[in-house]
Amino acid sequence: MKPGMGTGDGMTTQDDVLQKLTGILREGVDIHRCAAATALGQIKAPDALDALIDAMRDEDEDVRTDAAAALALMQDERAAEQLMDNLINDPIGEVKVAALETLTRMGHEPLVPWLRKLALSRDEEIVWDEDEFYAGGWDDWIDIQVKSIEALVAFNCEDAVPDIVEAMQDEMGQDLTDVGFKALVQLGETGIAAAAGALNAKNVRLRRRVVRQLATVDSPAARDALVKALADEAVEVRLLALDALAEREPSAPELATMFDDPSDEVREMAVKRVGPAMPARLSQALADKTHRVRRAVLSLLAEQPDLMNSDDVVPVARKFLDGDAPKTAAVAAAALAALDPENAVAALSEQVLDSQRFPEVRLAALRSLIKLGDPAATETLSVCIADSDRQIRLEALAGLGGLAGGDAAWPNDAGDVLIQALSAEIDEGTINEGDTPGSEELPDPAVETLERQDEPVETEEVVAQPEEQAPAKPDAGPGSTLEAILGADSPELQVVRQSGDKVELSPKDLEFLGLAQRKLKKRKLDPVPKIAAPLDARRFAARVLGDVARPEVAEALVAQVRSADMELAVNALNSLVRIGEAIEQLPEVVEKGLLDLLNGKEEERRLPALRALAYAGGDAAQHALKVALGDPDSFLRLEAVRALAKTGNFERDTMIDMLADTDASVRLAAAEALADKADGPVLQRLTDFTFAFEGYHHRETARLLRRLDPMAASERYLEVLGEDERKREWQVAIAALGEVNEADQTSV
Repeated sequence: MKPGMGTGDGMTTQDDVLQKLTGILREGVDIHRCAAATALGQIKAPDALDALIDAMRDEDEDVRTDAAAALALMQDERAAEQLMDNLINDPIGEVKVAALETLTRMGHEPLVPWLRKLALSRDEEIVWDEDEFYAGGWDDWIDIQVKSIEALVAFNCEDAVPDIVEAMQDEMGQDLTDVGFKALVQLGETGIAAAAGALNAKNVRLRRRVVRQLATVDSPAARDALVKALADEAVEVRLLALDALAEREPSAPELATMFDDPSDEVREMAVKRVGPAMPARLSQALADKTHRVRRAVLSLLAEQPDLMNSDDVVPVARKFLDGDAPKTAAVAAAALAALDPENAVAALSEQVLDSQRFPEVRLAALRSLIKLGDPAATETLSVCIADSDRQIRLEALAGLGGLAGGDAAWPNDAGDVLIQALSAEIDEGTINEGDTPGSEELPDPAVETLERQDEPVETEEVVAQPEEQAPAKPDAGPGSTLEAILGADSPELQVVRQSGDKVELSPKDLEFLGLAQRKLKKRKLDPVPKIAAPLDARRFAARVLGDVARPEVAEALVAQVRSADMELAVNALNSLVRIGEAIEQLPEVVEKGLLDLLNGKEEERRLPALRALAYAGGDAAQHALKVALGDPDSFLRLEAVRALAKTGNFERDTMIDMLADTDASVRLAAAEALADKADGPVLQRLTDFTFAFEGYHHRETARLLRRLDPMAASERYLEVLGEDERKREWQVAIAALGEVNEADQTSV
């Protein structure tokens, strides 16, 4: 049985496929020969080996390159001799690289001596394209040198360590430190020792690079080198060594000294990486003189509260929570929630509701409160949805969504709050109030105070629209293009005027000049939109309620889909889609509300409404989906196809017609839908679809056919390859044959 070619009755077709592709590879035009080489590599048929070896002598360099890539997939040692010949005697760099990579994948040992030569120089025994070098200025050996060093690692050639070191030390060559150190540390103790020698270099960059590579190998020599790097004078080197050694051996005794390092960055890293293995050192770190080290301990305790005695730590965490260092207080909130969850709700609620506290502390306390998942926090979260800080409002609403969805009982308090926020009456005149970032002209930088300059300000260059200022009148500006360029008093212009010639500016010229004379105004943009709290709550409640998969919630959401506030309506519709996915069947009242939207002209509502209708099982919903197949909007057609594919409730001929849609995504979705209900006519139509639209979908379609009936598809593609009048489609047919019969995807 031939790999990738099916079984049984299809043997004739299998032989025909190989015969046709190898024939094209030998005698076809260059573009077809390239495609045939790639296809034969996908099929991996041993009978194609001779043709691919012959293709390595093809006159076209692209064919040789593709043939080498195909041989790399087959990994047949019989091709090694020809590949070696291409590596040494083929002048084209791309072919040499392809041959080298293929030989490496084969594990062809005679390649190794050549790799050692190529790692050092453009060996004179090897043929190079000198004309290309002098004409283009690029030396192909630069690429091959890197590939050769990488290949030496694949062969585990420890004897090549001196060669790699010599190449790295070549001051006239390219920078090989990255690839060189990476190779050395993988070449046994000799290579690791050579790489570790760079730890004595004066260049910090080299020491960083070698530590990064030493971290990738597990050996005693590498460990010893990393321990040495723990004492490096450069902080960044010590950090890398600490991280690497802690990854493999967090309890290594040498790491204990890092808690006493003079650098607070190193001490912080020690807490994070070694603290869990050395909890006895955490008490010392919690009393560190710098906040960053204290924060590291608190962050660690927030994730692993059992590392320290909570009775000893909780008072410290409360002290930091109430302190004046906002970053530390924020981390203390998370630690307190983990260390003392039973009593943390009150303390965290106090921080959240204190409008005078640092915003980052309030936000951290809120997140910790939400993470506790205690229903007792519902009251605090309910108060927060009216907070003046927008981020507090939104995070509180998200927390209520989590509580509502996580509670098995329904209705529940958190869900009731969200429903109330969703249904709150809002003055429709305030819907657009503050929806856009406010703007004002920036003051003169000369009078800016230092405190004001420290505030983060995002600026944007804004050009006024032409209609904001009437075009300049002819007598208010230059009278001609020449006058605009030269100036009204230029001698050259006087000569032109004396000649009697005059060119008047057109209205467009005057408008353009008027714009050119305008001065740009700087405006500042507020990164947080100014939106009224009740409106914000409604919009975000509509979004988070999508995570509360209840029919009652769906009914509450559908009441908002016709709201004058478009954002609220769209959020409600998207949430209905998520609820539909979860409960699989939306209530009938929801279906009716969605159907009304499809007849409107607002695309923002129609698209999510159509998505939600996919989960409404009524006849009216299914009819609406079928009608949407003819909608002018391609996005709606796509969603209709996908929705009908889920239910399988579509007419075959109608979906076949969708294969001719003007939108590529719609066509492909229709093909996938048909593949799930394939029969004889559908298979024939999908095979023909391979060539539609200049073969745009040939790979995706061939993969569908590979799953359905690869032999039937192969026969059709072979028919096309036998029709000379369809030669422009041959490349598609060849590529499709490779996909349909790919060895790694079909039975062997």
